[in-house]
Amino acid sequence: RDAILSLDPRTASTRLQNGESIEVSLHGDKFDILPEEVDVIVEAREGFSTASEGSCLAALSTELTHELKLEGLAREFVRRVQNLRKSADLNVNDRIEVQYNSSTLMAEAIEFHEAYISEETLARSLTQAKKPVGHYQEKYTFGDEKLLVAISSSEK
Repeated sequence: RDAILSLDPRTASTRLQNGESIEVSLHGDKFDILPEEVDVIVEAREGFSTASEGSCLAALSTELTHELKLEGLAREFVRRVQNLRKSADLNVNDRIEVQYNSSTLMAEAIEFHEAYISEETLARSLTQAKKPVGHYQEKYTFGDEKLLVAISSSEK
């Protein structure tokens, strides 16, 4: 005959991970299940990543919101401008003028994070242009994003 055991999985898991046994009853007989007799496996729900150690469990949402995508693109833009500054052999303290042409989502990210980008790159101006002009320019493609950046030193 089949028997169905009813256990609260969270309680049982926590106790077993803490090194404690759990007691189950089957047809009136009681059995102790020892921690070394059980492998506790934690599986994350879709959209989450988990890590556990002992009875501690951490879950992290892996969903990329629109705001997170914009932030990531803004950081990519900063990285590209900084690389261009380096290639142009500009002084690390030089203020620059930045012109760019990009895909729609990248443009949204640049506009939304304009203050951050300007501070990180020391940009006096950050201008979207159909045909960016500057002393130094570079085209970039990453993922679905396209970007043309042109910079000029505004130091006199």
